Amino acid sequence: MKTYLRILQYARPLANTVPLYLLYTIFGIFFGIGNLALVIPMLNVLFETTNKLSAPLACPSLPSPSTTSRARSTTFLPR
Repeated sequence: MKTYLRILQYARPLANTVPLYLLYTIFGIFFGIGNLALVIPMLNVLFETTNKLSAPLACPSLPSPSTTSRARSTTFLPR
């Protein structure tokens, strides 16, 4: 038992830095997890694992050009 206590005496100068070491280690773990959480969506886009959109089956109906051109010409002209 005396041998172990004698070895622990060499660790006494490190007692001041151990709490900060533990705090920084916990911060590093949380930031590492956060980094992975932010990188995973980017990797999904790069490797195309996201759901692909399909093309519409029919084109949407547009208003006739005669009514829209008249409305545009009268709207933007000064009076």
